[in-house]
Amino acid sequence: MDPVNQYTRIPDSQVLEKTGKTSTEWYDLLDGLGGPTRRGVELVDLLASEHGLSKYWARTVYIRYQWASGQRTE
Repeated sequence: MDPVNQYTRIPDSQVLEKTGKTSTEWYDLLDGLGGPTRRGVELVDLLASEHGLSKYWARTVYIRYQWASGQRTE
């Protein structure tokens, strides 16, 4: 069962509107950056500095990625 929280309740249409990419596109990008093996703060900083996301959206995308990939369960 998918978790329901403030991050997973955000519709993908809003992620696309605010970030220019769908969640799946961000997850693929994070996988390509070594997602599960890198520190979260490092990935959030990368999303902000190299992909133009605000800190809020960089963190939100990263946390959604953790939920989607099973890295975060509670």
